[in-house]
Amino acid sequence: MYLCCYTDTVATYKVTVAFRKVNSVFDRKCACRKQSCCFRSLRCGADKPSWEKLTSAKELVEKLKRLDPQKDSKLYQQLKSKIRHISKSIPLQVDHEPVSVIYEDDHVLVVNKPSGLSMSPKHRFLGGTLLNRLIGYLGYTPHVCHRLDMETSGVVLFAKHPTSARKIHQQFCMHQVEKLYLAIVYGKPQQTYFEVRAPIALDPERKISRKVSNNGKEAISQFLLVDSCKEFNCSLVIAMPLTGRTHQLRIHLHHAGHPIVGDLLYQDTSKYRDVTKNYMNDEPRAYCWKKLKLHAWKLRFLHPLTGEQQTYEAFLEREFIQLLDLLRLPTPRDEVLSTQMSLFPSFSKWINNV
Repeated sequence: MYLCCYTDTVATYKVTVAFRKVNSVFDRKCACRKQSCCFRSLRCGADKPSWEKLTSAKELVEKLKRLDPQKDSKLYQQLKSKIRHISKSIPLQVDHEPVSVIYEDDHVLVVNKPSGLSMSPKHRFLGGTLLNRLIGYLGYTPHVCHRLDMETSGVVLFAKHPTSARKIHQQFCMHQVEKLYLAIVYGKPQQTYFEVRAPIALDPERKISRKVSNNGKEAISQFLLVDSCKEFNCSLVIAMPLTGRTHQLRIHLHHAGHPIVGDLLYQDTSKYRDVTKNYMNDEPRAYCWKKLKLHAWKLRFLHPLTGEQQTYEAFLEREFIQLLDLLRLPTPRDEVLSTQMSLFPSFSKWINNV
């Protein structure tokens, strides 16, 4: 039995399999889809109020958490599919937390993402992410052009409408968008400039991490040593990814023997315990050691409307600057960075271009 709802009448129909097939073909060829849309909406549960969808989605997510993807693979995939289907009709949550805007016009929005904040919610009924904040700021949902790890701070680009999003996405696909990062790493690289070419693949042993693998996707990163601190065996490096793999800079620096400070996913904590043990009892200093010291410093792209090249810079967070001061390393405004960058063509093009 299928219920067909109109604005003025409610009727019940017995629909045979043959009629449904004919009706489906007819609907694809005709502009009049009123009846089939009603059928589809009721079969999919689209007539439910949003609060009922929200409740059912949360319940399904809790069930999904209790399942073992290996033992109950079929049920696991069915639940994931059902959650995905229900979630499409649930509006994203709105947050009114402050947003640090670097640049904004009618086409793009450039913001400075704080560390510890996710880019977008794992499920639509959840909030507390940068995307939820931007919905509260703009009044609508912008288009996510690229992503940063939750622990990474810095510049992020959003598009305000589909046309801008499509043009910016094309730039990412053609590697026309350029990015610079700042990172505080353990140890001192032997070379001032070095490049890491190491394919990256999923790590089957750890769900959320990646690893260097010959079977992985191509990944290339360039690094420039700015300065080092002998006392704490740490260095400040400028990083420029030439590809956009998940956790790319974190993996490549770890692969080069210089993991990022505060990166608990890609470092041997016991190896560097002596570096920070003297500051673990000093809460302010201990806190600046714990957070991931990776910052998306600069972003360059072609404006989707004018085609002009634009470069934007995100200021460092307080904890990052505190650690730089503790290690007596230069900040982005010091001339040391410009001097080092001017020596290498791939980095010199960024000087005085903000």
